[in-house]
Amino acid sequence: MAIMLNPPTKVYENIFFSASQPPDSSTILQPAGIAGQVYPFTPALVQTLIAVSSLLQRERTALKLMLQLLVGHGHRLELGDIIPVGDLFDVIAEGDEPFTQAMRLRFDDARKLYRTKLLPLLESEHGVAAADVREGRADARKATSFRNDDRLMKTLLLSALAEGVEALRALTPARLSALNHGTVRSPIPGQESRIVLGKCRQWAAQAGEIKVSDDSANPVVTLQIVGVDTESILANATALDSHGYRIQKVRQLVYESLELDESQGWLPQSYEMQWRGSKRKCEILIRNVREMNPEEFRNSEGLWRIVIDWPFDEPQHTPLDDLAQVRNFKTEGETADTIVWLPWFFTESTQRDLGRLVLLDQVLTGNRLNEYGAHLSQTDRDQARSLMVNQRDQMRTRIRNCLFAAYGISRADVDAVDDSHDLEGHFISLNPALEVRPPVAASIGDALQDVFGQWLTARYPHHPDFGVEVRRPGLRRVREVVERAVVASENRVEVDRQSRGDVRHIAVPLGLGAMGETHFVLERTWLDELERKHAQHGGDSLSVRELRAWIEAPERRGLDRDVQNLLILTFALQKGLRFSLHGQPATPSIEQLDDRLVLVAQALPDAADWEGAVKLAQTLFGIEASGLMNAQNVADLNGALRRATDEHRDAVDALVDSLKGRMGARGIAANGTNRYRTAHATRTLLSALAGAEDDALVATLAKADVQTSDTAMAQCLRSARGVAQALASGGWRVFDTTDKLGEPYQGRVQAIAAKLNDALGHDEHVTQLAGVLEGCQTTALALLSEAVTTSSPKPPGPPEPPTPEPPVKTDKRESRVATGHRSVAAAEVDTVFAEIHNAVRKADATRVDIEWRVYSGEEDGKRSP
Repeated sequence: MAIMLNPPTKVYENIFFSASQPPDSSTILQPAGIAGQVYPFTPALVQTLIAVSSLLQRERTALKLMLQLLVGHGHRLELGDIIPVGDLFDVIAEGDEPFTQAMRLRFDDARKLYRTKLLPLLESEHGVAAADVREGRADARKATSFRNDDRLMKTLLLSALAEGVEALRALTPARLSALNHGTVRSPIPGQESRIVLGKCRQWAAQAGEIKVSDDSANPVVTLQIVGVDTESILANATALDSHGYRIQKVRQLVYESLELDESQGWLPQSYEMQWRGSKRKCEILIRNVREMNPEEFRNSEGLWRIVIDWPFDEPQHTPLDDLAQVRNFKTEGETADTIVWLPWFFTESTQRDLGRLVLLDQVLTGNRLNEYGAHLSQTDRDQARSLMVNQRDQMRTRIRNCLFAAYGISRADVDAVDDSHDLEGHFISLNPALEVRPPVAASIGDALQDVFGQWLTARYPHHPDFGVEVRRPGLRRVREVVERAVVASENRVEVDRQSRGDVRHIAVPLGLGAMGETHFVLERTWLDELERKHAQHGGDSLSVRELRAWIEAPERRGLDRDVQNLLILTFALQKGLRFSLHGQPATPSIEQLDDRLVLVAQALPDAADWEGAVKLAQTLFGIEASGLMNAQNVADLNGALRRATDEHRDAVDALVDSLKGRMGARGIAANGTNRYRTAHATRTLLSALAGAEDDALVATLAKADVQTSDTAMAQCLRSARGVAQALASGGWRVFDTTDKLGEPYQGRVQAIAAKLNDALGHDEHVTQLAGVLEGCQTTALALLSEAVTTSSPKPPGPPEPPTPEPPVKTDKRESRVATGHRSVAAAEVDTVFAEIHNAVRKADATRVDIEWRVYSGEEDGKRSP
C-alpha cells in the first residue's frame, strides 16, 4: 500500500506518459516536483480540496476529505490509477451540513440541480437508475459509462462552487478529461476531448445551466447554479409543440445551412453556387417525398431540381415510403433533371429534442415567457430567460448535428437517427445519365454543392476550370488584351500587372492563348475550330446564334453567355468581321451580344488614314474611337460618323447661307473671312461624309480640307445652330436705322459697324458672334434714343405770372402734321423709332408727344394703348 500511495516522482511520470492516454501535464503534473508526493491524488485535486475546505465546516478539513477519498477508492485502485476530481463532490455531500452557513444555500441549490435535473438526465441517457448503479444491480457496462459521465457532471458542479480554484477555471473538454484521467476512453488515442465535447453539447441542450461557449473544437464549458425551475415553464407550453412546428423548424435549419431565405414560402427556391469559376443555379424544394405528386418531381426548364425530404414523418410511416414514391415515378418511365435527397429518420429521443427546441423557440418569442412563466417572480423569469436562451442555442447546435447524421453527411451523431432502413443511398437521381456519389462534406450546404457539382461535371465535362469567379470586368480586360494582340507582331503583347491575373485565369483555360510572366500570345485554336465548323455548314452567312451552337458542340462546355461572348468577339477580331443587325452596323459588348447579329466582312482603311481619322473624329465631333484598327472598330467609327453627320449637317448648311447673306448685305467679302471659310469647309466635309460609301468614310475624314484650323471647325460644328439663329434674327434692322443717322452720330455709328463686321469675320472660337451682336444692338438702341431726344425741343418752363397788360395778338399757330398709334412686338420697337425720327425730320417738327406701355409675358393679342 505504501508503494502505491507514494511512488517516486519519476516512476509516477513514467506510468502516465507511457500510457495510451497521457494526462494533460498542465493540469496533472503541476506544480512540478510534487506529483509523486501526492499520488494517487493530482495537484489539481489537491488545490480543489484546499480551496473547498476553506468553505467547509471546521471539522471537514482537506486531510479528512482525502482520507475519505482513499477509503472509498482503495478497494479498486490499481498502480497507475488516480482519483478523479469529480469524486470529490460525493465526499463533500456526505453529512448533513458540510458547508459553512454562507455556502449552505449555494450548495443546496447545486445539490437540488444535480438531483432534480442533471441526475435524471444521466439516468435517461444511459437507461439505468443511480440507485441500481450504487447497489451493483445495473449492467456493468452501463454502470461504468454512467459513473464516468457522472464524474464529468460533478466536476462541472465543483467548478461552479469553487470559483477561485485555478485548475477548475475555464474548463475545456480537454481539461475536463484530464481532471478525470482514465474516465473517458477513446478507441483512437487523443480523441478524448472530442468525446467530452459531444457529451457536454448534448447535456447543454437538455439543461440550460450548462453552457458551451462556441462552436470551436475546444470551447469553454461552464455550469451556472440557479434555483429556477424552467421545466415548469415548458410544461405550461406543451401545446406549442406540434408536427407542423417541427417541420417548420427543420425547414428553417436547412435553409440556414443553405443560406436561403425561408420566408420566401413553400415554392421552389433558387440556389446559386460557384462551379469552376462560373455561377450556376438550381432549384431547392423541401417536401415530404411520400406526399409529392409527379409534377413536383419535374424540374423547371433549364434548371436542375433538388428535393429534400424531412427526417421524420407520421408515426406509421418510414423512409421506405418515401423511397417507394420515388420508385413509382421512375417505374412509370418518367425522367427529370431532379435529385431526391432522402434522410434517415430521427429516433424518438431526437424527435423529443426537436420538440423541446420548438418549445424553447416559441416560449422565447415575444412576451410568451411572461405568459407561461406567470407563476414565477419577475427576477426568476429573467433568470429563466437566460437559462432558456442558452439551452435553445445548445439545442439548435445539437439538432443541426443530428440533421447532418440524418442526411448522411456525418457519422458523429449517428445514434440520433434510425439507420435500420436500407435506402440504397441518400441521393437518388431521376435522370438515368447521372449516378450520384455520396458527398464528402461538413454541412448540408457543402453536400448540396458537391452533389450539384457532380451533375454539372457530368453534363459539361469540357467546361474549363477557371479557378476563380469569372466576372465581367475581368472579361472586358481580357478582350482589351486580345484586341491588342490581334494587330501586334506575332500576336504577342505585354500585359499590364492589373490584367495578368484575368488573362491567366480566363484566357488560358479557355484556350485563347498562352500567358508568360509578362506577355500574352494569342493563338488560333478557336479561330480554326469555328472556321472549320462554318465550312461544314455551307460557309454562307454567319450569325451569333450559330457560333454559340458551335462553341457547345460536339463537346458540351456549358459556358456562361458572357464567356461565349468573349469567344465570339475574339473570333470576329481574328477573322476581320464586324457585326450587323438588319443591315445596319451594330456595336456588341461582353454584356450584350444579340443572337440575331450577323457577322460580315469589313474593309480596313490605310493605317495612316485610320490614325488621322481617329484624331479628327475626337477633335471635330467628340467621338472616342479606339486607336486599334480592326473590323469592329472601323464599323463603330463609321456608325458614329454617320450619326454625327446627320446631327450637324442642316445646322451648318443654314449657317453658311446666313453668313453669306448677312455679309453681302453689309458689303463684306465672305470668302476673305475666317468665319465663312471655316463654315464652308465644314459644310464641304459633312457633304462628303454624307455621300461617301462605308469603305471610304475613314479616308474621307482623314483627308478633310481644314481651311483654318480643326479647332475652328470643331467650334463651328458645336455652335452652328445658335450662330445661324442669331444671324437670322430681326435685331439686325436696328443697324439699318443707325446707319442713316447724320452728324454728330456718324463716328459712333461707324464704330458699331466696325465692331460688328470684325466679329462676323473672326472664327467663333475667337469671337462669339451672339455676344458681340447683343452688345452692338444695345449700343445702337441707346444711340437712337439719344438722337430722338436731342431732336425734340425742351419742354416750356412754368408760366410767367399774369401782368395787367393786355394780351398780345399773334398769327402763329401750332398745327399737328402727323398722328397715329399701334401696338407692336418688342422686336419692332427700333422700326417705330426710325419712323418717328423720319417724320420729325420731314416736317421740321418742333414738338413730339410720346406715350408708351410695355407688356411682359406671352402675347395674347394686340392691346390698345
